[in-house]
Amino acid sequence: MKNEIEQLKDVLLDSDAILIGAGSGMSAAAGMDWWYQASPVYKQHFGDFYARHPEATGIFKGFYARFTSENERWAYLVRMLDFIYHQPPVKNTYQVLKDLIQDRPYHILTTNQDAMCLTATLPTSKSVRFKGIGASCSLAPRRLTTSFTTPGPLLSGGWNTWRNKKI
Repeated sequence: MKNEIEQLKDVLLDSDAILIGAGSGMSAAAGMDWWYQASPVYKQHFGDFYARHPEATGIFKGFYARFTSENERWAYLVRMLDFIYHQPPVKNTYQVLKDLIQDRPYHILTTNQDAMCLTATLPTSKSVRFKGIGASCSLAPRRLTTSFTTPGPLLSGGWNTWRNKKI
């Protein structure tokens, strides 16, 4: 009896075209468990924030934290965007998907949180982000350094000056 991956390969080979719906479930399958829980990777990158806001168990719950200032809120949002668009998946799930579909006509429907569908693994020309994309923010493509503990003016000097300051 064939396993599920072998069955999937057979279906894909027999198809005329492939339409993939991928979102947070695909990310979870790739080991990206920081969306809804305070996983070790989440704690590694958001430990200072998590220490101040233990109710923020995962990136999504961080949106609802009671920030002490606008600086802290923006520091969280900027670090979160940078993290989402630069943290590699833990498992090779996206590469396996690419290997399965690369020689077939396909298109991907994905949510904005599933940034891995927007990386070099799967070309953006074959995807639709029907909920928008957070990376359209001018900060996301750059590497950012943010801290949640040092107060200061948020936008003095513009984004390019601010993005490397401790907040």
